Amino acid sequence: MTALAEACADLEQWLTVARELITQPDTQPAAGRTAPSSTPPWNAQAANALLDAHAMARELEQNIRYQVTGTYQTRGGSDLNTARALAAISNLAEAIGPHEAGAYARLVERHVTTVMRLPAVDLEERSRIIPVACPRCGAAKLLLYERSGRIGCPACERRGWMVATVSDGCVQWEDGEIT
Repeated sequence: MTALAEACADLEQWLTVARELITQPDTQPAAGRTAPSSTPPWNAQAANALLDAHAMARELEQNIRYQVTGTYQTRGGSDLNTARALAAISNLAEAIGPHEAGAYARLVERHVTTVMRLPAVDLEERSRIIPVACPRCGAAKLLLYERSGRIGCPACERRGWMVATVSDGCVQWEDGEIT
């Protein structure tokens, strides 16, 4: 089983969780000051996670299918069609290169992470953007995961950990460099 097929199987399981959470209204208050208004009778975050994954599965299937066969197949918007699209992605994954399959697997895993970050699930840590340039690629921001102290660059995908010192914090990267 390829990494892309595993990611598709994971996503299919987590979409079931998101689907179940849609009917449970959000209990988290809005951040900051907001005008008084009514809230929707569903969990908007869970609905967005589910619908974004549905759209991604169809688009990814079309992209891979066109790469492999030169044809398109359009699917409807049902849960069954999403499951079929994920199955087709898994089957077509064998015919694409490992570099592309890895990139597609990371795309699918992002949607799994989105579901795992839902407040009702809370199995994946949320990141905070810090406006510091990456020492490797120079990208203008890094992501900080405060609970674990992990830090990463979304541009070059470099990862590290915050290391506290007496005067200042620094980052120890996976390759051993300390900045």
